[in-house]
Amino acid sequence: NGLLQGTTIDLNYTALNIPNGTNEFTIQAVDDAGNKSASKPIYMINTTALPLTLLSFTGYGKENKHILKWQTSFESDIEVFEIEKSNNGTKFEVIGFVNGKNTESNVYSFENESIASSYYRLKIKDKLNKSSYSNIIYIPDNDEKEFGEFFPNPTSQNEISLSISNKYEGIWNTKFMAITGQLLKSESIALLEGKNLIKLNFEFQTHPIILVEFQKENKIVIRKFYIK
Repeated sequence: NGLLQGTTIDLNYTALNIPNGTNEFTIQAVDDAGNKSASKPIYMINTTALPLTLLSFTGYGKENKHILKWQTSFESDIEVFEIEKSNNGTKFEVIGFVNGKNTESNVYSFENESIASSYYRLKIKDKLNKSSYSNIIYIPDNDEKEFGEFFPNPTSQNEISLSISNKYEGIWNTKFMAITGQLLKSESIALLEGKNLIKLNFEFQTHPIILVEFQKENKIVIRKFYIK
């Protein structure tokens, strides 16, 4: 409604602990009369520097386990690596700890009993209690590999397609979410056994990254697409 246009404002804010990389938030202005502007997306980048170089962070599934591996160099005063897990890529919980070695070259590993598709990241903390986050990795379950990928991706349209070779027929609940976890839209889709070609409509141009969660009973599959 124009409350922010051509206006300079002072903001009071609370410090946030946000992951490395680009993080999406929304901001809304309210004047003295209580009039509110439209919510606007803003993007914050956290590049907190810690005394180490994270060379790689990867993971894979084997039997009933997810195996995480990471490699560092030039560690100094690193207290601990906290291993965090998420089932949707937005809300994480701590599942384990690995102490820092603080030598010139280091290789670490961590195993988690899991057969479900999961997201993982590292929270790296030094002895001064400063912290930073690794990249996020995704380990799918075996069935999920049949679920297909969005196309075209990225997209500039209000529609995106998904080709699914899926042995789980039935009604799936579908949620569109921003990268922050904000629910944007939900609907149900019907899948037949075998190949399915579905088209999903949306209007989320203010969000550059969209997570789509497909759920049927205790089965969850997550796919991501980008809006250009």
